[in-house]
Amino acid sequence: MTRKDTVAWNVLISCYIRNGRTRDALGLFDLMRNSVECQPDNVTCLLAIQACASLNALELGEKVHNYVTDHSLDNEVNICNSLIAMYSRCGFVEKGYDMFKKMVRKDVVTWSSMISGLASNGYGRDAIAAFEEMQRAGVVPGDQTFTGLLSACSHSGLVNEGREFFRCMSRDFGVLPNVHHYGCMVDLLGRAGLLKEAYDLIISMRIKPDAAMWRTLLGACRIHRQIELGERAIEHLVELKAQESGDYILLLNIYSSVGMLEKVVEVRKLMKDRGIQTTPACSTIELRGQIHEFVADDVLHPRKKEIYEIMEEINQQLRIAVA
Repeated sequence: MTRKDTVAWNVLISCYIRNGRTRDALGLFDLMRNSVECQPDNVTCLLAIQACASLNALELGEKVHNYVTDHSLDNEVNICNSLIAMYSRCGFVEKGYDMFKKMVRKDVVTWSSMISGLASNGYGRDAIAAFEEMQRAGVVPGDQTFTGLLSACSHSGLVNEGREFFRCMSRDFGVLPNVHHYGCMVDLLGRAGLLKEAYDLIISMRIKPDAAMWRTLLGACRIHRQIELGERAIEHLVELKAQESGDYILLLNIYSSVGMLEKVVEVRKLMKDRGIQTTPACSTIELRGQIHEFVADDVLHPRKKEIYEIMEEINQQLRIAVA
């Protein structure tokens, strides 16, 4: 293309994000910001904010926020909503809350984003208080609002409150539970050790449980060493043809934790027979505005020698601290 307009840039950035090339998408945002042809608009900024949130890239997110402020885009509700979600995702819920308080217009997404942000950062009671304030403001809650509320109860161990929100969402607000709401309830009950209740809830669902639901139950079974329900969860994952290496690892851990070593051997053989290989764990960290990615057992990283030396030094310090 001889001349790239804003729409072309936005389409390309969006395609990069959809295909998992989030860092490249942010690189395009920087190129566009320095372009003489055109500058990022509100759509570009929304995409960039979402990209920063998915990478937990706070420093880059703040740069996008500065651009938004400098170009008077911070009066748009959808951009403010995305910034609240981004700051909360990066663990800076206080900054998100500051934005929330300054907003003159708040829609249901604004309230839901704030509730979800408080929930994911462990402020369950504050999330419930925000919901009560939302009702006083006359804003009708939606399905995302209740996803945030149920998540808040799950992360804060508020079992009775979670049960009540799950009951009242359809009874009082006409919001029918979807797979995300059921998933939050399974997580809530699983964390509390109420595994049979969680299993019964899945079985009684009016919609078909997805793999994430059974995976949540399986994770709870590992924590609470519940063999029978863990085996049932794996069976349902196999039926859905959605089992992953991590699921079998969870089952291995359940058997190992109760000393059933013969079952550990059986599962390892089953994985080998089915050609199931473990997927390497991956994590990212932001340092001085740059995203660094680390993969377990990586032998291709150009600075792998330094990385493993530092890891060994950290392990030694941990061993000394424990001793």
